[in-house]
Amino acid sequence: MSRNPKPTPEPVDGKWRSRIVREAMVPPGDLTPHPQNWRTHPLLQQEALEGVLDEVGWVQRIIVNERTGRVVDGHLRVELALERQEPAVPVLYVDLTEAEEALVLATLDPVAALAKADAERLGRVLASTSTENAALAEFLDRLADSLGADRKAKEPPPERPISKELFERHDYLVLVFENDLDWAAACQYFDFQTVVSAQVDEKTTLRKRGRGRVLDGAEFLAKVGIDGGGDA
Repeated sequence: MSRNPKPTPEPVDGKWRSRIVREAMVPPGDLTPHPQNWRTHPLLQQEALEGVLDEVGWVQRIIVNERTGRVVDGHLRVELALERQEPAVPVLYVDLTEAEEALVLATLDPVAALAKADAERLGRVLASTSTENAALAEFLDRLADSLGADRKAKEPPPERPISKELFERHDYLVLVFENDLDWAAACQYFDFQTVVSAQVDEKTTLRKRGRGRVLDGAEFLAKVGIDGGGDA
């Protein structure tokens, strides 16, 4: 039977409604698992999540429907809290009809799972992570392997200063990109790094943020598979 039945708020001017009611710290034993929870949690996931909670703590709330008192999201976190005999867990209460509760239960994780991973960006994120928790480290390694990412941090290439004499002192090639997609592809292919500032001379510093656009000629030839015959 529903608790505290109340009419569902209607949208105002077509805007999305907030169904969040309140938040509280609640003993995990007071929470009711959803009888139709369809999620299963393999051991690796359980150990990885426990490792994150051990090292970082709570960063996400358990979601509970206030009308029914049932957990909508966060069942594994509740189970781990019970095993650890945690005194309380953070809970976000929402106000949903039982039909809406079923809809959220069915779609919350699958919709999030539709997101695609940018392996290069994820690799940079993973490269900045470290943990002494064996289960969590194994999870991170498997995640990186599954996406073809690299958890080993790459040494950033030395920054080539932009000087006003640059074009006078060197032969050069200018590539013009007329759309963002081609430019993004070039940045990825040549591994252009983000430059926050560049020194013009001893008194002047350009304060700009963008992709580095100066690439060593020999490095360019190597990238495109041309042997120029000069010293690398």
